[in-house]
Amino acid sequence: MEKVDNVENDIRRAKITVKKNNGVCEAFSYEKLLKSLVMVDAPYFESERIVSTVVENLYDGISTKEIKKIVYECLEEVDSEAANKYLAKTTLKVRSSRDKIEPFDMAKIASTLVEETGASQETAFEIATEVWKELKKLNVEYLTAPMIREIVNTKLVEYGLEDLRSRYTRLGIPVYNITSLIENGSRDNANMMHNPESIHKYVADEALKQYALLHMLPAHLADAHMSGDIHIHDLEFFAGRPLNCLQHDIRAFIKHGLKVDGTGDHTSVAAPPSHMETLMNHTGEIMLSAHQKMSGGQAMSIWNVFVAPFATGRSYDEV
Repeated sequence: MEKVDNVENDIRRAKITVKKNNGVCEAFSYEKLLKSLVMVDAPYFESERIVSTVVENLYDGISTKEIKKIVYECLEEVDSEAANKYLAKTTLKVRSSRDKIEPFDMAKIASTLVEETGASQETAFEIATEVWKELKKLNVEYLTAPMIREIVNTKLVEYGLEDLRSRYTRLGIPVYNITSLIENGSRDNANMMHNPESIHKYVADEALKQYALLHMLPAHLADAHMSGDIHIHDLEFFAGRPLNCLQHDIRAFIKHGLKVDGTGDHTSVAAPPSHMETLMNHTGEIMLSAHQKMSGGQAMSIWNVFVAPFATGRSYDEV
């Protein structure tokens, strides 16, 4: 520790500062660097030698990125496993899908492959190892979850595991397309106005279309739809709202009243209507409720015939 203290004091006197990734400068710490090596199980005496190598290359304003590069290269010569741990813990940071920044963990790639695709532990670990080799070559400060997933999918294709790739792929649309939607809207549907709600709808629709084609439909049917041999109407609703157009018979509601959830177990129940105004409210609630479960238009057959009895005794203006 005396040696550490002496070196630390010499560096302080030299006023050596390190520029962090966020632009903030702080004094170089010999002890802090040594501790980071011990934390990845690097041999202690080798750790001291590596830190000494870093000290020899120090200059005022050196970046943390440069320091980590020196440390990694030195560690790689003596203990590749410790070098990989150091790189993962201190250099490779991941902007995860949970909106957090986390240290890279190769085991997470393997576990997600097993969970999401049903890959064997052996295959998952082999793919994760290959991905790790590729990531080490990248000169980036932050990885993103989509970036890692793209590399995993590339490796799955290289290994001939197309079926696993289709299950592991990420759904969505490119940044450029979303920017275009926000700025210009879409001309795919003349009935849709350009507004924030329609932008959300287009983005969600595209992801759900891809989901139906990749995950729900057999490959030959997906290919037939995409080639124009068949057409699956409202493909974006195939997964969650396969019911398209619907015609209601309001006699059931006139006789039994309104149960929005179908049973009355989870929502309020309205008795059979006695007045026209009540029936009007019921018909609106019926359509709003059904709209949550279907994708197309709704109608009420011979509506005026069934509503007519409620108009008995009322003036034309009232009706």
